[in-house]
Amino acid sequence: MSSYPRLYIGPLIVCNNLMISDDYITETYCSNNKCRKYYVNTEDKFCSECGKKIESEKLSTTKPTVDSFIITDETKEAFICVDIENKELNIDILIPNKKIKEITRETNFLPNNQDFCCIWTTFNIDEEKLNMCYQFKEEIEIIKKLYGENNVTISWGIVNYFI
Repeated sequence: MSSYPRLYIGPLIVCNNLMISDDYITETYCSNNKCRKYYVNTEDKFCSECGKKIESEKLSTTKPTVDSFIITDETKEAFICVDIENKELNIDILIPNKKIKEITRETNFLPNNQDFCCIWTTFNIDEEKLNMCYQFKEEIEIIKKLYGENNVTISWGIVNYFI
């Protein structure tokens, strides 16, 4: 299976995907810092190396509020969530998966296959954002319900991603 880069230029949605506590896991380990099995997870009651009693610690795990993989299904394939490397930002970038009818130029490119030049103004950018909002009004409402109204921003940008 191979992947190739795509370049998207146009209106998009930025969603704050807050992290929430998911569950607790219990780590059990030897607490003797001089032992070779120090902090090695084990199910034993006593360390097989030094004989000390095994300690346990509850750790919380977190997960994003919205599973970004469901966006395509929930929006009837109108939007896809672009996988970005820097997940520490806790944002999801959603780009239209369908052509925006009012935008006559291309929005998706294979970066190495074609030349592209376009002059944008704030008017062009605002008009493209409005066109996306108008065409995908119902889908954007679904996205706002999933992420929360205050966590969704209609924006415009350039996104390099891999398929």
